Amino acid sequence: EMLAPIAYHHAVRAAFIFKFPEFNKWIDICFQKYPDSIHTRIDMNYLAVKYNIDKENYKEAARHAEDYIKAFPDIKNDKSNFSLRIAILSNSNEASKEIIAIDMAMAYYKLGKYNKAKDIIKQYNYYSIGATQCKKWLDFIACSWQEIDYTDYFIEFGKVFYQNFTNEKDELLKQKKFVLDEVIKQQFELEKSSYDKKIVPMYPLITELGKCDYAYFAKIILSEDEIDILSFSSNIDCWSDIPISVFSKIMSFNFALPEQFYTQSVDNMQNIADKYVISLDKDKSVQIVLNWLNSVKKQTYPKDTVWRYYLITSAIRVAEWEDKEYTSQLLDIYLALTSEFINWYYNPKIICEQTIDVLPSMHAFAWFIFKYSEEKKNNNLKECIYWLKKSIKIAPVMKSMVKYLLKNVEEEMNNIENQIPQECNQELLNLAKKVKNILSSYPENDPAVLAIKQSEVYKQVAHLIEEPESKFKM
Repeated sequence: EMLAPIAYHHAVRAAFIFKFPEFNKWIDICFQKYPDSIHTRIDMNYLAVKYNIDKENYKEAARHAEDYIKAFPDIKNDKSNFSLRIAILSNSNEASKEIIAIDMAMAYYKLGKYNKAKDIIKQYNYYSIGATQCKKWLDFIACSWQEIDYTDYFIEFGKVFYQNFTNEKDELLKQKKFVLDEVIKQQFELEKSSYDKKIVPMYPLITELGKCDYAYFAKIILSEDEIDILSFSSNIDCWSDIPISVFSKIMSFNFALPEQFYTQSVDNMQNIADKYVISLDKDKSVQIVLNWLNSVKKQTYPKDTVWRYYLITSAIRVAEWEDKEYTSQLLDIYLALTSEFINWYYNPKIICEQTIDVLPSMHAFAWFIFKYSEEKKNNNLKECIYWLKKSIKIAPVMKSMVKYLLKNVEEEMNNIENQIPQECNQELLNLAKKVKNILSSYPENDPAVLAIKQSEVYKQVAHLIEEPESKFKM
C-alpha cells in the first residue's frame, strides 16, 4: 500500500508524457485510492491541471490547481518524508507552483471569474515570480486585458523598467525587462504571425508605459490624427527598433520624417527600407513608395539622400517591370536618386571600373546604372549594354530590372538599324554614286554586275543603292 501510489505516480507520468490512452484511468485511480499521498496531491494534481487546460476543461483545471496549491506546504511535513525518500516529486519547486498559479488564473478567466483571476495574478505578481515564468505571466495578461483592467500594472512597469531604468546590476530585473520588451514587441507583430487570431494587441495598456518608445509606438497605431502622429513620431528615440507596422502607419501620412530618424546608422535605415517595402501589399508597394518620394520635400539632412536611395532601391527589387504604369516613373526617380547618391557618397575621382569591386554590391550596381544613364543620355547604346551586363553580374537580384533595360536598349538599336538614313556620311554617299554609275554601264544580267554585287565595296553601300531613292539623298 505504501509503494502503490508511487508506482502509479510513475505510470501516470509516463502515460502523460507519451500520451498513453490509460492516462485518465490511472490518474483516476490515484485520486480515488490514494488521495492523501503527497505524490497524488502534488504531481498528479499538476498533471491534471495541464491535461485539463489543454482539453479546455477549465472547471476541472481550476479544482486541481486549488488542490495543488493547498498541498504545497505539506511537502515539508514529517509524514511525507518517508515516501519522498522512496521517490522524489517532479513538480515541487517554486517554478512549478508559479506555473500552476498562472494556469489557475487562466482557468478562472475562461470561466468568467475575472476578479478571482486578477487576485491570483496580483498574488503571483511580475516581481515575485521567477524569470522563467515571466513570459507565461505576460501571455496571460495579453489574453485577458480586455476583460480585466491591468492599467496600474503597466503604469508601474513604466516607472520600474522604462523611466530611467537604473537597475543594471540587478540581473533578475534585467531578465524580466528583456522578457517584457519581447512580449511588447510581439504585440506589434500579431497581425503578421500565426498567433491566436482571437487575441487583440494590448496597445491601450502599452500607452500607459509613459515616456518611452513603446508607448509612442502604440499611440501612433491607435491614432488617426496627422498632427498627433507627427508629434509622437518626433518623440521616438530609437528608430532602429521601430515595428514595421508602426513605420508603415507613419509613412502613410506622407510627411517628412523627424530629425531623430536620421541619427541612426545607414545600415539600420537600409534594413527599415527593406522591411517596410516587403511588408506592403505587393501590388501597391511601388506606388506607395513613389507617392511618398514625390510628396515629401527633400530634407537638408545629409542622410536624407541615403534614405531616399535605399527606399527606391527596395522598391525596384519588388517591382514588376513588364507592362506596369509606374515603370517609367520608377526608373526616372531611381536614375535621378542613383546619380545623386553616387556623386555625393563617393569621390568620382577615385571610384572607377577597376576599383568597383570594393563597394557593397548594391552600391556597385548603382554606379554601373549611373554609367548606363550617362551613356544613354549621349545615345551610346553599345556602351549602355556593356554597363548593364556588368551590373547584373555584381547584383543578380536586380535581374528583372536589368533585363527590362536591356530589352529597351536593344529595341532602340534595332529601330535605328532599320531606319533609312536621311543623311549619310558624304564619303560613303560618293562611293555609292560611283558604284551605282558603274552598275548602270552594264546590262542588268551581265556577269560583271553579279561580281560587283558580291564585292566588299558594294556591301558597304548596298543599303544606299538598293533602297528606293525617295527614301534617301544620293
